[in-house]
Amino acid sequence: MGLRTTKEFLDGLRDDREVYYRGERVPDVTEHPELGVAARHAAIDFEMGEDPEIRDLAVAEEDGEEYSAYYRVPRSTDHLAARSRLIEEATARGATLVILIKEIGTDPLFSLMRVLARADHQTGR
Repeated sequence: MGLRTTKEFLDGLRDDREVYYRGERVPDVTEHPELGVAARHAAIDFEMGEDPEIRDLAVAEEDGEEYSAYYRVPRSTDHLAARSRLIEEATARGATLVILIKEIGTDPLFSLMRVLARADHQTGR
């Protein structure tokens, strides 16, 4: 899947799934007084990809396909430094609260990839 816009992300939350919060059905999580805050907060990652001033930091490209730079597998110190700047920017835009959607979620993914690559190397695969 390629890069989604902020609107596509928020619209994607408005599907036919049933959401309940504190025992009450929530017809639209993006408009809910509490869940809507979380949805808009998560949308910051998508907004950064649309911001021309930091698009180069927030968006990666491979084989002509654009995707969130959070999913770029770090292969150099420059990639790690860029990832750190991206997280700092998202945290600042989130009023010092880390977004956590992609930032934290991709870290274990990359660790697992590293472990599997090492295992493949040791077994000769």
